[in-house]
Amino acid sequence: MHDWRLSRLSLDDAGTAWVALDARAPAVPFLTHGWFRCLLAAADGGVTPEPVQVTGPAGQQLMAALYRRGALRSRIIPSRVVYLNETGDAELDRVTLEHNGLAGDTAHEPEALRALLEDLLAQGPEWDEFSLGWLAAERWAVLERALQGLALQPEVVDRKPFHFVDLQGLGGLEDYLAGLSRNTRYQIRRAMRGYGGEDALTVERATGSEQALKWFRAMVEWHQEEWTARGKPGAFASTFMRDFHECLITRGAPDGRAQVLRVQGVEGPVGYLYNLAAGDYICNYQSGFRYSDDPKLKPGLVCHAQAIGLAATQGFARYDLLMGDSQYKRSLGNGQGEMLQVRLRRPRWRFRVEHTLRKLRGG
Repeated sequence: MHDWRLSRLSLDDAGTAWVALDARAPAVPFLTHGWFRCLLAAADGGVTPEPVQVTGPAGQQLMAALYRRGALRSRIIPSRVVYLNETGDAELDRVTLEHNGLAGDTAHEPEALRALLEDLLAQGPEWDEFSLGWLAAERWAVLERALQGLALQPEVVDRKPFHFVDLQGLGGLEDYLAGLSRNTRYQIRRAMRGYGGEDALTVERATGSEQALKWFRAMVEWHQEEWTARGKPGAFASTFMRDFHECLITRGAPDGRAQVLRVQGVEGPVGYLYNLAAGDYICNYQSGFRYSDDPKLKPGLVCHAQAIGLAATQGFARYDLLMGDSQYKRSLGNGQGEMLQVRLRRPRWRFRVEHTLRKLRGG
């Protein structure tokens, strides 16, 4: 793609360019400059990013951060991996970057990604794999066609469903509830009555960083209590995870890119939701609910319904419940997609050995 050129930027220059790109072409929160900077801050020097900018013939710009790290395939086969926007460190990548790709206008992503990969291939043999991470299947289908002819073998490592709510045409909570299955709608309305009724329920967004952090910490406490009771660590067991998200909230709460919501009934808070937004897209990242012994009270369903109704009134086009096939996601969503974990491999004898090992192990 000779009409496209790749530039390697300093952190300062990347910050200036990426912030401007976020303003011009917001896509998903995982590809924003805020996500990138908070990852670096929480990692506290543990990673070395390579910010890159790909520029097209008409001035189109897309951005990404590359990270390099060694990995073992089949536990014994070494591989030198270039990661797109992920670090390759299992602990740091627990933040789970979904809908990966190049930041910027997705209409130009196929050409820009090809140009990036051509540049990396021209550098020499110092890497073996390029990890695209988790991206939507329909996005990968477009990108895969654009990468044909490169000396790279695509491999789908894993796949998971994700559920979302298409908000287009919905005016608020009532419109949303009307489109749900009869059983889900009944469960939500019954639970709402248990919290004092629809008129008594309120959903509020924290108005600034200080309030957002206070509500976030209350959410984390409830979240951790629930998961600890199940014998599991919970999403916020590590200091790194808390630091990363508190950074995102501090940066994003004032302009709505990070939203901490509180749903209240007649007896106080029902639960908290932590959502991330970019453009007309919003996703639910995490939650914490006040559970009770009454099985008719469904704090998760009620809180999500309230948040989805609010998102519809705010003009968002999609409320994403992210990866996973939980019953509540199936019940709340009106749309479904598939997320693929993809990597691109250069022709290496070691990967032929790995393929043979897999066959012998029946994998």
